[in-house]
Amino acid sequence: LMTSNADNVLHSLRRLDDLARERTNQPLIVKAGGLRGMIPLLNSDNSEHRLLAIECVAKLAENSLISRDIGDTGAVERLLANLSGLGRNSAVVRESCFALANLMRSSAYNRAILFEKGGIGPVMSLLNCKDDVRTRREAASILASIVEQPDIRSYIVGMKKGLESMIGMLRNTDVYVQLEGTRAMFNMVIETDLKVRLTKEGFLEPTIFMLQSGNEETIALARATLMRYCQCDAFGTCIVNE
Repeated sequence: LMTSNADNVLHSLRRLDDLARERTNQPLIVKAGGLRGMIPLLNSDNSEHRLLAIECVAKLAENSLISRDIGDTGAVERLLANLSGLGRNSAVVRESCFALANLMRSSAYNRAILFEKGGIGPVMSLLNCKDDVRTRREAASILASIVEQPDIRSYIVGMKKGLESMIGMLRNTDVYVQLEGTRAMFNMVIETDLKVRLTKEGFLEPTIFMLQSGNEETIALARATLMRYCQCDAFGTCIVNE
């Protein structure tokens, strides 16, 4: 991967990408130092190298046992860099979102990095991506995971249209975005002050509507969200009023 021969780099990336499909190979790739040559290629000027490196990191990031190791390499920052800029490549944005979603799913450490590097705004903006439905889905997945962190929840509350964007996932026409929006609401209704803000922002109506979703996982999450929400009698009354 660290050779100057583009063909050799391409061959190595393809081989590693194949190996990374097997969960048992994933920690071995990291232990052997595979990330050292792969991570810089996440921002390679060679579009084929860059896309393959991103796809390989996304596969490795599915393994929660090595997720923090990947975060330690600067992968989160490099992937975030792919989400913005002039002439950005839609495939690169999509796969970078997928890799980030995997890195956020099981690692509070990686969520903290994304937060510290200013990644929330760029990710949230992709909820409105018109070019690729999968990009919207992965952005929704990232947001649903990171709001497990109290400091990130507080930051989103303070953002202009932050809560509006989060609640907007429930109103999205895509079933997967609705699912991730419901997961986000479940992670956010854990604090009384935030319940008040969510109520004022009108999260109840779309959450209740999710009980009629055709997706069993969304229905279960919506039910769990409303149960968590009404643990205080005052909020239970809000549901009755809706």
